Amino acid sequence: MKIRKATGKDLKQIARIFINEYSKFPYEENWKENIVLAKVKKYLRSERKIFVLTVDKEITGFIIFSKNIWDDGDHLVIDELVIDSKFQGRGIGKQLMSFAEKYFNHIVSIDLWTFRKAKAYKIYKKWGYKDHQHGIMMTKKIK
Repeated sequence: MKIRKATGKDLKQIARIFINEYSKFPYEENWKENIVLAKVKKYLRSERKIFVLTVDKEITGFIIFSKNIWDDGDHLVIDELVIDSKFQGRGIGKQLMSFAEKYFNHIVSIDLWTFRKAKAYKIYKKWGYKDHQHGIMMTKKIK
């Protein structure tokens, strides 16, 4: 197993994992490949970091994260942690998360957003993550 920075050559594999995993409950997204490829390209061009974990050169999962500056110090923000279902339950998500936690110096907190009904919610709880005591994610559709 190897963790490495994602490149443009990884786009199709990352998109395939995104599409497959987000089509399942509770997300039930019906994403098209061209839309997901555009999304991943935007991530690659942004300030966010994208790393993949490979086994025998096959991408098994990926993590997308960044650093956010708050009044209490720097926060690691996890945008995505997605593991191909055929590799879930093997500690790949934990390895990617551990890698991200160590990537930046002086992180005081790790922030992420997930669905309560997602398998990931229980996993994050097991890893020591807690529901934010004051915060709730809010959205407003513009278009």
